[in-house]
Amino acid sequence: MSPAGAASGLGISVRAKRFAAVGAAPPKLVIKDLQLQVPDSGLVALFGPSGCGKTTLLNLIAGLDREFEGRIDLPADWRIGYVFQEPRLLPWLTVEDNLRLVLPDPDDAPGKIAEWLAAMELVDIGKVYPNRISLGMARRVALARAFIIDPDLLLMDEPFVSLDEPTAQRLRTLLLATLQAHPTTVLFVTHNLREAIMLADRLVLLSGPPSHVQQEIAVDLTAAERADEAAIERFRAEVLSQALPEGPLR
Repeated sequence: MSPAGAASGLGISVRAKRFAAVGAAPPKLVIKDLQLQVPDSGLVALFGPSGCGKTTLLNLIAGLDREFEGRIDLPADWRIGYVFQEPRLLPWLTVEDNLRLVLPDPDDAPGKIAEWLAAMELVDIGKVYPNRISLGMARRVALARAFIIDPDLLLMDEPFVSLDEPTAQRLRTLLLATLQAHPTTVLFVTHNLREAIMLADRLVLLSGPPSHVQQEIAVDLTAAERADEAAIERFRAEVLSQALPEGPLR
């Protein structure tokens, strides 16, 4: 990590990330020569095939895995929020207690918990345990848990996967509204190109494994166009026409 103030945004330079040999299987090179810059308050979507190392990259950035060659540069005082593929709520704690657990200052808890339950339209389930709420609600709790710490960097790993499309679309819209009210730097992993176009300022197409940046495409849609399925489909067709033959969209 770089000293506070030494870099603007998130800088990623991973020369190599390998998984150790398991049994008769040899070591696996998952990421190789991956360079990426995510600017302050930018939302970059990582898009690529299954197994190309997207989740592994998020874990490196979050510091959950430090066994790699290269460096991750971001200000040392940045707080990192992480929304995993599964909500990962502790089942023995209520929704409120799951949020309270991540807050560093207990004195802030009542007000911040109420604020984020309201922001995620969950005011009636604070005292409820996770096994009594729907998957869509659990994903909103996971979003609240990530935002409640006022993150400088938000890592999101397919947070809307396995939801029905109307619920997923509602949460995408909610995420955009939340980011407008609480700007932060976001790195968003998805397999859904339409979702990436709706949410991101920039698409980063990864190929592999080993994972590397194949192509970067700016998403220059207005807020109104991001809410228009036809506009998103037109942009998707343009992205497909621009994609390199060996890229992840082929």
